[in-house]
Formats: sequence, structure tokens, C-alpha cells
Amino acid sequence: MKSPFNTIRGKVSAIAVAVSAVAMVAVVAVVGLAAASILETQIESSLNERLNSIESRLQSGESIETIRGTGSDLIQIIDENGEVAASSDWAQDISAISTGGLQPGESSSHTEDAMLLQRLPSSNADDIHDDVMAESLAAAREHIDDTESSPAQNETPPSSAQPAPTQKPAPAPQGDDGNSGYDDQSSASANSGYANNSSNEANSGYSANSGYETNSGYADSNSGYDSNSEYGSAREASYVRTSTDAGGMPVIHAVAAPAPQDTAADTAASDPSPQSLNVDASQVLGSKGPYLVMERGVQTPNGIVTIAAMTSIASAQEAGRTAAALLGVVLALALIAIAGFSWFLTSRALAPVETMRAEAARISISNLEQRIPVPENDKDLSKLAKTFNDMLARLEASVAEQRRFVSDASHELKSPIAAMKLMLETLREHPDAVDIDELAADLLSENERVGGIVGNLLLLARQDEGVAKISKTPLDLYDLLIEEAASLSGRTDKTIDTSGIAPLVATADHEAISHATRNLLDNAARYAETTVALSCKETQDESGSAWIEIIVDDDGPGIPPADRERVFGRFVRLEEGRDRKKGSTGLGLAVVREIARQHGGDALFADSPLGGARAILRLPEEA
Repeated sequence: MKSPFNTIRGKVSAIAVAVSAVAMVAVVAVVGLAAASILETQIESSLNERLNSIESRLQSGESIETIRGTGSDLIQIIDENGEVAASSDWAQDISAISTGGLQPGESSSHTEDAMLLQRLPSSNADDIHDDVMAESLAAAREHIDDTESSPAQNETPPSSAQPAPTQKPAPAPQGDDGNSGYDDQSSASANSGYANNSSNEANSGYSANSGYETNSGYADSNSGYDSNSEYGSAREASYVRTSTDAGGMPVIHAVAAPAPQDTAADTAASDPSPQSLNVDASQVLGSKGPYLVMERGVQTPNGIVTIAAMTSIASAQEAGRTAAALLGVVLALALIAIAGFSWFLTSRALAPVETMRAEAARISISNLEQRIPVPENDKDLSKLAKTFNDMLARLEASVAEQRRFVSDASHELKSPIAAMKLMLETLREHPDAVDIDELAADLLSENERVGGIVGNLLLLARQDEGVAKISKTPLDLYDLLIEEAASLSGRTDKTIDTSGIAPLVATADHEAISHATRNLLDNAARYAETTVALSCKETQDESGSAWIEIIVDDDGPGIPPADRERVFGRFVRLEEGRDRKKGSTGLGLAVVREIARQHGGDALFADSPLGGARAILRLPEEA
């Protein structure tokens, strides 16, 4: 089964698909990179805006302790010592992400495929916890003092005779000491929910259920510090909140969630000198790399600081890949459509070629006169059709000439063969009536005629096939022409004039030039009245090219100008019967022209000074 790619349609379609595929791959790559680049630029621009805002605040003298953030960007203010002076509020336990030290106005940015960050030791997280506890307790005490100094108007003082309501003790979660969520200095008792120095006694008349409910408005998941806190402390973050009982009195709730038993914090607590923990940036930012890190030096009233920011650009790259993948799917479908469309268009374009092929298939050797139709509306195909028609015309002319050649050769050979047959039959039937010497001379003459025809036919056949070889060597024309003139004088009774032969040397094939000269001399002697002149000379044409000419003149009837080109054809005779009687085969002049053209020259006829024909064999001076 033949492959469809061996056809023009298949090749054109394959080329169209290949070129389109390369272009589409380039488009997909450009779109993917462009999408990722645009998103990365937007991320960098957004981060720059945040840094500009922080820079403006610092330059105005504002003291920034925490930086509000969402967890997608980690921003830090690093002092001249390389310590974190302020950080995003959700990552205050992360050490400096930059060495700092940038001068005011100096900035830099780079990307990292992966980064390791350090968490602060547990003591640092505990300090944060203690600060929050202290601030919350102080606020609660303030609220209690305000409430006691201005009781509600509709409050009924408790009666000494009335029994004190049973106070439901607040739950005391287990803390670090195993007994309470409070330290030893806490002002809240373990089972009352009130401070020891409060002016309200335990039997103050408040209802037993006036404490806090378990769902009193806070939950571990909603507290400022949840069980998944990023702090590296040995215990979970404690928190303080206030509520009011049934009588409107504030109650302080200080709760410390129990710490997990198997944590790195336990090891840190037992280690007298806790070390920082290395964590991957993806665990901190919640997104894998690569990461964009930007730094900027800022001059503040208190000195020079460095603002460092880090964010993930993985989302931008993923968006670029997604866009490229979607575009790739669309373009893959487009490739299929391009392949089909290319096949269809190529088939339509080749339809006239198929018509031309069908017409050419109907042309054979018997009807070479037919021609292929020329499509006028297609310049390319019209040129192809005209070329085919020209080739058919040449083939028709060549076949016609070959047919004429075979016919003429057969006719030429038939005459001497028939003559020799007649002579031999006469000798056999009437031996006494035949002169043996005369018969032998006639047979030799006819045999030479047959030999000449066969020799010329073989020479022309070799030249037509391109197998006739010539060997060019320096050739003394004077000696060659004198020899040929002497040979001719032995075959004719005409006068041979050799006075015009000059001592010239040509680069040519000796045997071929000798053959051509002999044919010209025989042709001139055949039609000359009394004289044949042989000469040679150097000459130049109108273009300045130098030639050597071998010239044969006769005083015969000459050749009309209209026939001077036609006589070089094969088996051409100007006077059919007369030429045959004179022994002409009609091949001699055709051989002369073929030999001249093999040497790069030509053969032609002109008017002779003797009144007859002048045959010229022209050879290049440096052949």
C-alpha cells in the first residue's frame, strides 16, 4: 500500500501541518510565558505598592510594630543589626529573611526556587504570649474597677439574712504547672471567677449560673491564637477574655490550652538553650516556590532599616502553564482542520494537472499531432501545458524525420543493391555476352556507393546517440588539405586549385576534419564544370570571434539562397533524379555540419567567385 505522503497532496498537507505546528508551538510558548510574566509583574507591582506604603509610614516617623497581612506575603522591617523590628502579624516568629544593610534608595529583587526559613526559639513565642496575657488582664481589671465604682441603679444590695447563692466554679484547664491555667501571681481564684481583692464577697447574692457559659463568645478556632498557632512555644497560646454574670459584674476568664505531649516545643523546653527550627517556605506561605524576594533600604528618623518582602509566584507560573495547555488543545484541533483543508485545496489545485495527465496518456506514437489543452486561467499550469506541447511537437518532428531517414536510407541502399543483383544475374544467364572487366568495375562502383551510405548512416547514428567521440589535437591544415586534394584528383578529371591553402594549425580531430573535407570536395566535383578550388584562411565575425575557415569553391550551377540551409538535411537533393545519377546519397552535407558543430563551429554555403557554390567549414581558432 502506497503511503499518502508519497503524493503531492500528502506532501503539501504534511508541510502545511509541520509549519503550522512549529508556529503554534511558538505561539503556545509565547502565550504561556507572556501570561506568567504579566501575572508576575502584577504580583511584583502589588508588593511594591505595599512596600511604598510602609516606606512612607517609616519616613514620616511612625513606629510600626506589626504589619497587617493575609499570609500570602511575608513582610519584615529589619534594623541595622539584622534583627526583625516588625513583621507580618501572622509570622512574627519567623527570623529575618534578609541580611539587611541596604542603603537608603537602594533596592534589589530576585527569585528563589526554594527557601528555608527559621522559626524563633520557644522563649520568643512565650514572650509574645505573656505580653498578650498582661495586656488582657490589665484591661479586665480596669473594667472591674469601673463597674464597682458605679453600680447599676436598679441593683438590690444583698441581705445578710439571705443565703449566698452557690457560685458555679469556672473550669480551670490544666496549664504548665498542672493545676491551673494561671500563674502564681494571678488575681483570679481557681473556683470563684472573681479577683481576691474584689469588694464583692462569695455570698454576694449573684445567681449560681452567673458565671460564663462554655459557649460564652469565644472558641478556640476564633481566638486570636488557635491550636494551630505558628509559634514554636512549648505550650498552646493562652488567652484572656471578660464576660458579665447575671448581676452585671465582670468575670475574668484566663484559659490556657494544654500543650501536646509530643512536640518540638517539649524538647525546646527541656533544652536550656533552644535552637531555631528550619522550615520550608511553602509551610509558612502555604504555597510552593518559586518565590520573589524584594528588599529596599529606607531612611527613618531613628536610623536606616531594610524592608524585606517575600511572596510566591507559583500561581503566576501555573496560570501561564494552564493558558498554554488550553491554547495547545485548541491549536491541536486547528492542526487537524489545517491538514484536512490543505488536502482539499491541494486536490482542487491539482485537478487541471490530472486532466492534463489523462490527455497525455491518450497520445501515442500514432497520433503525435494531438496536443494537451492549455488552462488559460492558471499561468503556472499553462506554462507546463505549453512545455508539454512543445515537447510533443519536437517528438513529432523527430519521429517524422526518423521515418523519412529510414525510408530514404532503405531507398538509397535498395538502388545499388538492385543494380549489383542485375549485373550478377546477367553474368549468370549470359556469361558470353558480358565483359568481365567492365562488370567488375561497375560492381566495385556500386559497392563503394553502398559503403559510403552505410558509413555515413553509422556516423550520423553515433552523433545522434551522443557516442561519437572526437579527439582534438594540434592539426596542420596545410598537409591535410594537400592530401585530400591529391586524393580527389585521382577520382575526378576536374582541375583542383590548391593555391589558396595557407600554413595554419587548428585544434581538431584529424579523422573527422579529413572526412568532412572529403565530402565537400566530392560534392563540389560532382557539380563543377571544370574547376574545384580548395583554400583556408583566418577570419573574424561581427562579434570579434576568431575562426579558421576551410573553403571549397566550384564553377557549377550553384545553390539558390533559399535552399542553402535545407541542403544540410539528411537525404535532401535539390534535383532528385539528377543527384542520384551523379552518385549523391543526400547524407554528405549532413555529416559535414554535424562534424563542424561537434568542434564548436558550423558549415554553410555562400556565393563563389568561380560562379558556382562556395562551401565553408568554419572551426574556432582555439577549439
